[in-house]
Amino acid sequence: MWLLLLAASTTANASIIQRVAATPLARGAVLRVASDLTGGLPLEQWKTRVTRFPNETATSSLRSVYRYQGGVKAFWSGTGARVVEGSCSGAVLLGARECAHQFLRQTAPSIADTALAAFAVGAAAGACQALVMGPCTYLVTRSAVEGKSAGRCLRDAFADKSLWRGLATLYAGAGAVAMRQATNWASRQGLTDLFQRRLGLPLLACGVLGGIGSCWNTPLEVKRIRAQSGLGSLGDVWREEGLAGCFRGVTPRAAQAAWQTCFMVVLPTLLF
Repeated sequence: MWLLLLAASTTANASIIQRVAATPLARGAVLRVASDLTGGLPLEQWKTRVTRFPNETATSSLRSVYRYQGGVKAFWSGTGARVVEGSCSGAVLLGARECAHQFLRQTAPSIADTALAAFAVGAAAGACQALVMGPCTYLVTRSAVEGKSAGRCLRDAFADKSLWRGLATLYAGAGAVAMRQATNWASRQGLTDLFQRRLGLPLLACGVLGGIGSCWNTPLEVKRIRAQSGLGSLGDVWREEGLAGCFRGVTPRAAQAAWQTCFMVVLPTLLF
């Protein structure tokens, strides 16, 4: 009897797990968190440091994170906020992407499976991410810049401020986040699809190239980091450092973009 009950329970649990794993929301959350914890968050810390401190090179910024922000654990500073952001934004990304695909299949079936559709679907999904990413990117950025915990940065955002002003602080740079995410995933999804169609390379290689290619919008990332760090506008960067300043942090960002594209574009295609 107990064996029968155990078998039935195991079968039921397996069925539940399969149903959950089959949903884009669950896949997106799991894959994005896995991406962040295995490499995405350390690359984010590196990228933020090199963008925030113009006097440092990519190499010296990497050393500075280790020396001045707390050793190896500094690369995973803001993990709590990043897990919340990653699970939410990953779920939104794959969920919105699936909805956009379904919409195109129903309204414009002739272009639903083209490279153009991949760009459009990626842009729509990326823009939707901005709804959940604002506060968490603020906390991760402030944590990387100031070396504080995400909880301390959250308390600082609301210190001596009204609820509305505190929320507005958390959404500093939200416009740049929305533009960045839309162009990020339009490029990552679209270029990966385009490279595979035109070059015939393995999907993993196309994902890496698509991720690197998406870094053309690095000025939007610089703008977002400057806004969330309270350091002024992209115009200030242009006046102070010129074009090179608008692309600060592009090396770690390219590595991060390739990493995320492999998790969020390539793996869903290969595994599901």
